[in-house]
Amino acid sequence: MNKKQKIVLIIFCALLALLLIGALIGTVAMILSGNAHGLAGEWLTGYVNELREKQELEQIEREWEKVIQNENSDIAKIVMNSHSLDIVYSSSTIQPTRYAILTDEKQIDSVIDILSDYQMAWENSPKTVDELSSYKRSRVWKNGIIIELFDMENRCFIRLLVYEDGICEVDWDAEIVSDTHIKWNKSARAVASETLYQSLDALLNEYES
Repeated sequence: MNKKQKIVLIIFCALLALLLIGALIGTVAMILSGNAHGLAGEWLTGYVNELREKQELEQIEREWEKVIQNENSDIAKIVMNSHSLDIVYSSSTIQPTRYAILTDEKQIDSVIDILSDYQMAWENSPKTVDELSSYKRSRVWKNGIIIELFDMENRCFIRLLVYEDGICEVDWDAEIVSDTHIKWNKSARAVASETLYQSLDALLNEYES
């Protein structure tokens, strides 16, 4: 192989090496770019979800303030009943022994007066399967009082469940699915006080049918 052939071979090898290096760099760049877009997408999704949950909590706080400040002059009826979570069926079952329908203005005000005495520390409901399962297990055999607020058209617009340990669940934004079924589109939890349950329990004993 003469000198000219050697030079051509060296140039060819150098070009081939440059092509291989360029391809490798391009592949790495694509991988990194894909990961970056994936991370950005995950961050954006998480931010949007967090913002939506924050807005929902702010909304229920505003709605709750209207209730306890008696701004909801359209409250025509309050239904109260006892509640417990049955471990056998893992579902909420209503205990039929205590039940009250309040339509008298003074009776309705007595419920609102009790609710207004307690500060609610609102928080989002469990989202993941593990969080929901853990929360449900913590509620097993807990006594509770369900309070349903109805408007002038006999529509339930807020449902509150107060457990004996002060944990509360609230549902709102009702969707009427059928005559016997209501779908609640939004929900939240709150931490109040054990004495809230005790006060409502005493009131239910007084008004029960």
